[in-house]
Amino acid sequence: METENGTIEPLPIHGDMTTRDTRMILGVSLVLAVMGVVAALRIRGLVSSIFELPIFFHQFVVHDLPGSALCAILLLAALLSLSHSLLPAKALELLDRYRWFVAAVLTGLLAVGTLTVYHNYPLCVDEFAQLFQARIFAAGKIWAQYPPDLVDRLLSFTDLLFTPSRVTGRVISSYWPGFSLLETPFVLMGAPWLLNPLLGAGTLLLIRHIAAKLYPDSDAPSWAMLFALASPAFVVQSISYCAMSAQLFLNLLFTALVLNTTPRRLVLAGLVGSLALLHKNPVPHIFYALPWIVWIGARRGRWRSLIWLAIGYLPLSVLFGIGWAALRFHFRMEGEAGGKTAWEAPWYMLSIFSIGDLLWVLVCRTLAFLKLSAWAVPGLAIMAAIGAKRAWADVRLRALAISAILTFLGYLIFLPDQGHGWGYRYFHSAWGTLPLLACALVATKKATGPKQFNPLACAAGTLAVSSLVLLNGLRLLQVDAFVQRHLSQLPALDRNRAQVCFVRPDEGYYSIDLVRNDPFLREKTVFVRSSGPEDEKRFIAEFYPGAVPRSADPGEAVWYLQQP
Repeated sequence: METENGTIEPLPIHGDMTTRDTRMILGVSLVLAVMGVVAALRIRGLVSSIFELPIFFHQFVVHDLPGSALCAILLLAALLSLSHSLLPAKALELLDRYRWFVAAVLTGLLAVGTLTVYHNYPLCVDEFAQLFQARIFAAGKIWAQYPPDLVDRLLSFTDLLFTPSRVTGRVISSYWPGFSLLETPFVLMGAPWLLNPLLGAGTLLLIRHIAAKLYPDSDAPSWAMLFALASPAFVVQSISYCAMSAQLFLNLLFTALVLNTTPRRLVLAGLVGSLALLHKNPVPHIFYALPWIVWIGARRGRWRSLIWLAIGYLPLSVLFGIGWAALRFHFRMEGEAGGKTAWEAPWYMLSIFSIGDLLWVLVCRTLAFLKLSAWAVPGLAIMAAIGAKRAWADVRLRALAISAILTFLGYLIFLPDQGHGWGYRYFHSAWGTLPLLACALVATKKATGPKQFNPLACAAGTLAVSSLVLLNGLRLLQVDAFVQRHLSQLPALDRNRAQVCFVRPDEGYYSIDLVRNDPFLREKTVFVRSSGPEDEKRFIAEFYPGAVPRSADPGEAVWYLQQP
């Protein structure tokens, strides 16, 4: 609670949850898990093959049907054993005491996960587009260079995820450059796979730090770390090439800085916020930061505080934000790229802010909430919601809750269903609010004697330990199988041979995502979008005369550019 002089008096934590409260929370969470199973079965029944479904619904059926079913089993088991917990009380103390060791081990395990489970492969084009731009920056350039006539055949989703100039052949990522700038030093080191594991470990420590500030002299930091470690959304995003791990890290760092509103910390918070604004796109940070900016503006000395915050925000936001937007606009307008005139371009840029088909949006966001629940410790989302209600009088926890609400509801104005994603990726920038708010219900003050769990803490401990092993294990197996199946659509390749590999989108499932190339065509294998064997022969004759097919198979998709 904030006093008249602007100081914060911590509210007592609500570790007094009764058996009845616990059954209610677990019961509602169980209903959500069952709804996930039923929804997946209904969607599956609409088509004869799961490969007829768009990727969002395909993944909901393939991944969230078994995921929700496992959540339901774990919740039912917790309901039947409220007086016992799989979590030793001592484990919480050890987790906090050795947090730096845990973070170091976590970094290594996540890095191994990126290299093995994720196959060191930016799976969807969203991930590749930002690594593509990082490779450009690492080469000391701002844009890639392709033959103008080949841009649309060497990259997928041009005009959507890439912004080309078809006059000059220059190409940049359509995303804002923040994440690509973070990736650049790792590209230079030859280890772009290390960034997200480091961010995952850093996020874990930030969650612990914020929990210690919000719930002093309690075991909340341990609970917050445990909830994160046991949630597949946190783990899988941290082994991916997705930008959302960095967005989550930056938003939490912003929160950690503004909890103490000194001029120096506010300037740093603004700087971190500007990086978050430039990170893929500015929308996630706007939704997340707005409640905190309102809180800062409402405190004593608010004008000075807002000025310090603006000093941090403005330089990078203006320099990179306006500069990048101008470069993208210039590329689009060169030769009326993509058939868009200067008058049509503003409407094109604003087209994503459409209410669209309201029923479609509500269905997609309902499924997204079921995914959010199924990709976290079972019951965590409901615990966070009730924790927010109980701790509403604390302005800092209220700001956290509003950040979560704005992030979830804000995406109701966007028509897309999120497409590919692990868990509900649109919410991931605010995902750290879930373990922090849930702590309000399970944390207790530090005590010198033996620790006693309340009924909800017993259940939460059982669910967290089970999820850490079983739910994380299931999700990692699912990710590995999904990436392997996707990559199996490519023919076997000898990457030491100079070759052209044709990709036929009409012969695979989202195989268009496999059309990706180095920004300067420095690699020996060139992937080319194809519409069939006859098109491939014409392409070879025009651009690679002298190349020969790898075999006499009429359907051969690989052509060698030189004899061995």
